[in-house]
Amino acid sequence: MTLRTYKFLVIPVIQQLDEDGNVTAEVQPQQPDSVFGIRGLVAYAEGFEAVLAERESSLNGASSD
Repeated sequence: MTLRTYKFLVIPVIQQLDEDGNVTAEVQPQQPDSVFGIRGLVAYAEGFEAVLAERESSLNGASSD
């Protein structure tokens, strides 16, 4: 029998911080993100900070309108 990694279900938990670095809230999606195989998991992790920065920028732009 051979086993292989097929799919990971990832639930990212994002913390909101105040100016002093204290956690004021945590946010997580209702459904996990699916990534396939080790390469997919690594790519997800490596790109996550960029995705988070984009979402933060989008939220900051939306809140200033």
